[in-house]
Amino acid sequence: GHLIGSRHVAMENINSDLAKAVTDKKRPLILVCASGMRSQKAQRIASQLGYEQVHSLGGGLKNWQEANLPLEKKA
Repeated sequence: GHLIGSRHVAMENINSDLAKAVTDKKRPLILVCASGMRSQKAQRIASQLGYEQVHSLGGGLKNWQEANLPLEKKA
């Protein structure tokens, strides 16, 4: 599953695909991965690309699920 309303951008394509997924660089951006490690790296890259309000979800999707927060699942 994934966070409701989220968009997937593969880490290996973040430099080219993030701008396609999120065009407003002033809009808050929360990055998520399984454990929070890759999203921290992605946070640094997004900041370098000019995104102003970039955050990494601490503990990643694992902590989200443990807190019983909602997810969308593919049908």
